[in-house]
Amino acid sequence: MKKLVLLALFALLINFANAQTNVSGGIFSNTTWTLANSPYIMTGPVVVFPNVTLTIEPGVVVKIKELSSNLSLQVYLELRGKLSAKGTSANPISFIPDSTTTTGLEYMWQGILVKTVHGGKIDLDHIIFNNSYYGINYDDVLYDTLRFNECSLKKYNSLYF
Repeated sequence: MKKLVLLALFALLINFANAQTNVSGGIFSNTTWTLANSPYIMTGPVVVFPNVTLTIEPGVVVKIKELSSNLSLQVYLELRGKLSAKGTSANPISFIPDSTTTTGLEYMWQGILVKTVHGGKIDLDHIIFNNSYYGINYDDVLYDTLRFNECSLKKYNSLYF
């Protein structure tokens, strides 16, 4: 009996260690990306629609698949609703390329596109961005639409306002 219980616990631990969640497409209702289901693999563009909030828990890793060297075909996170991603200094939230190999390209994904004309808002604490073309791109800066605290843009990122 003890062996069965230990075997079941071992199987759960292996499953937890290999947890990952593939995401792409539209988010039409309030959604939380949890640490338990991390990493989240963006396999295509993700769009958060108006009046909807995507919440990302501290410590979550978001990996982005490289689909093409063509900028218009690269993966992005578009906000017509709100992104609330509040990491901590001990558990930052990371947006990183899925690939660990270099393709010779400087950029792996487009970044976060905030469509303030559609209601897009962003609230970020302790975020790490790697290898995005735009980093964070806004169509119009409205003072109540953006908040950044302790965010780090590393390697090939920028802010476009």
